[in-house]
Amino acid sequence: MAKTAKYMKKSLTYDLPTTSQPDKRLGMFIRSVRTEGGFGSLDRFHALVGVAKSTLAAYEQGKLLPDVDFLARFAKVTGANFNELLRLRLACSKDEDARELAGRIGEPVQAVAGEPLDRDLLREIIEGVEEGLRQAGRTMTPEKKAQLILALYDLYSKERVKPNKDNVIQFVKAA
Repeated sequence: MAKTAKYMKKSLTYDLPTTSQPDKRLGMFIRSVRTEGGFGSLDRFHALVGVAKSTLAAYEQGKLLPDVDFLARFAKVTGANFNELLRLRLACSKDEDARELAGRIGEPVQAVAGEPLDRDLLREIIEGVEEGLRQAGRTMTPEKKAQLILALYDLYSKERVKPNKDNVIQFVKAA
């Protein structure tokens, strides 16, 4: 028997349809959520998810693959799992790299060295960077802040030591 994925919205359960055409599964899933979830006709639902009626029909028929923005709106409106929608979207791609990536969605996030991401370390570094910016009365562009956080994460994760908040603040002031 084929595996099915379940999705919850209140008391509704959505099954991922099985098909001999895997590139059509996402469209079939979108249609089943719309019809079985009580979201009504194409005329009503297309406005809820922010696309033209013809675009929604093309998604449901598997003629077009939805973009990430649509998947996010669809997940928000229906309660479907966004990661699973994204995985299905990538699995339907004609691009081999995208299909390979689809199989990796849901795996633990990996640090550069191939080790699991230390979320506590990352949180401490982010808090230190924010505190350092506050104390220095400075701001950073999101790109520069991300670069600093990644550099500090790389430094502290390689050293396998807990970050000293004062040191993180000094890095921020020097950046």
